[in-house]
Amino acid sequence: MYIEEPSALAQVARRFAHTPEFASSPLYQSLARTVAGNPALLRLAARDRPGQYPTFLFFGAVHALPLAGAAHKLARYYPSIVGDAALPPEGAGPALIDFCATFTPELTALIETRLVQTNVVKRALALRYGLAAIGRQVVAPIHLIEVGASAGLLLRCDRYGYMVGSRRFGDPQSPVQIAAEWRGSLPIPDLDLLPPLASVTGVDLHPLEPRDAADRRWLEALVWPENRHEAALLHRALAVVAADPPVMRGGDAIDVCPALAAELPPGEPRVVFHAITRLHVPRQTSAHSMPLSPHSARMRHCTGSPSKGKVNSTSTILPAALPTSPGSGHASNGSPHTMTERHTRWHAAFATGGDARRKKPLASPSTPGARETASGASLPTCIAG
Repeated sequence: MYIEEPSALAQVARRFAHTPEFASSPLYQSLARTVAGNPALLRLAARDRPGQYPTFLFFGAVHALPLAGAAHKLARYYPSIVGDAALPPEGAGPALIDFCATFTPELTALIETRLVQTNVVKRALALRYGLAAIGRQVVAPIHLIEVGASAGLLLRCDRYGYMVGSRRFGDPQSPVQIAAEWRGSLPIPDLDLLPPLASVTGVDLHPLEPRDAADRRWLEALVWPENRHEAALLHRALAVVAADPPVMRGGDAIDVCPALAAELPPGEPRVVFHAITRLHVPRQTSAHSMPLSPHSARMRHCTGSPSKGKVNSTSTILPAALPTSPGSGHASNGSPHTMTERHTRWHAAFATGGDARRKKPLASPSTPGARETASGASLPTCIAG
């Protein structure tokens, strides 16, 4: 929805003037400064839907057009298009202004209709940690539900291969291989000890189809231009998922989840998770407004700054609080399990037990001044019914 008010445009300008999210993209850092100082570009970026990150959406739309073959000099600055021959990003500003003037209708259509639906394939490893923690306590098949599933790439985490430290897990023959460093003194958990999957379902406002060329290109456009390894991993994962797409439900999770819960067999465990989806939910929507069945394990992702901004860039995977035996009627509080750097470059184990909010990892992260994120899991009542 387009907003013309000066105060709204000023807010968008502030977003583009300060872009720590683009720390790994010199091109986007340079282009963001151009947008912040150009009223016409700000008005274009402000056409996004409520709740969307204007920086992500705007640059995704700009990236999508040259990926689709739009001819313009701006493409010469994109490593994703011209590889190592990309021009220095500092000179890209004038080309961006001309590009947006040339392709205003196409950009407007993308910004007004598309959503930020980044599917970071490497996050499948973080999900695998959580499922392995559940697998150590539950032998019954589970129903895995992702809120904000995009194209459902994380729901096929059992189709990928993983290398954590010196250990391999998953499918060694998969074209999707995800590697990460292991830190700390505790042993690497067994990531092959997963609970059987009774079903997998994705919920999204606008599910993407991995077999559709336009949807695939949109996901590729949401990858920073310099992150060519991530783009290649995404391309391979899309091919894997396109061969057997998971079930997807379109609509708001607040409406879809209760109906989905009613359809699943009563008493069977459900694991509901999301990966950074909360970041794109409008602020007026309560963090607790999504109804979940009491027979559900929730793995949620939220942001915080417990050290007044001086925190590290990590995610914490907590196991679901599941009963130790079926029908026990008891579920203990979850405790921290694994800390994951937000780009999943490394992982570390927490000591077991204690309050999740006070617990410290056995390996300290080394990225000062970044935002910390935390994942949690809870189960209000016994999943075995």
